[in-house]
Amino acid sequence: KKRQAKIRRIRMNAKKIYMVSGNKGGVGKSFFSLCLIEYLIKKGEKLSIIEVDTGNPDVALTYEGTDIDVQSVDTLKAESPLVDLVTAIENTKNDFIVINTGARDNCTIEELKPFYDCIQEIASDFRVFWLVLSGEIGIVALENFLEATGLDKGKLTVVMNFYVTKILNNFAFNSSGLKNEILAAGGSEMILPAMAIRLSDWLLNSHTRMSEAKITLVNKICIEAHMKEVAKNLGKIGV
Repeated sequence: KKRQAKIRRIRMNAKKIYMVSGNKGGVGKSFFSLCLIEYLIKKGEKLSIIEVDTGNPDVALTYEGTDIDVQSVDTLKAESPLVDLVTAIENTKNDFIVINTGARDNCTIEELKPFYDCIQEIASDFRVFWLVLSGEIGIVALENFLEATGLDKGKLTVVMNFYVTKILNNFAFNSSGLKNEILAAGGSEMILPAMAIRLSDWLLNSHTRMSEAKITLVNKICIEAHMKEVAKNLGKIGV
């Protein structure tokens, strides 16, 4: 009854929810979240952010103290992760929400299946951006995620890292049957364009917004070129 009550309340103000996820750390989830958030803000969207990667809360630290609404939820320590997540969504100041998850949080996927069922029911637009690993292990992890959550493949965007896709030419997803299933269901794929490692690391470590004025001219030029590619790729999939 409590869950149904929450669903009814949220449905009164239908939310648009984008979740960034993946099965391993270091593949670019937090960095992609920063790119996605900046892209949406530039489009004029009023956002709220929910940080679930409390072990490495780079996204929350980047936007805390700004005019962006930021909340944090630790699904590993929560007594009831489902209730805490739904409550955080319910309490956001804006109806457009970006949720940044951590790789470690996927150990709670099966426990959070009701969350995915609930969100797909109540959200006016729900999309999961999944940062996939190269090699077969990435395909298996994505298949396990889809099976455990029951996520509609049409709500999935698979994000591939430029380096392993173009430079290493080692991306099993491109030749997998799973790719065809996702695209046939209305899902999509995109490539996260390259950025100099020194610059991406600095942005994450300093928790500096890409749009902040204190960025040097050289870095600003590199960031603008990167974000132009991000915008082009996101635009292609209708974001």
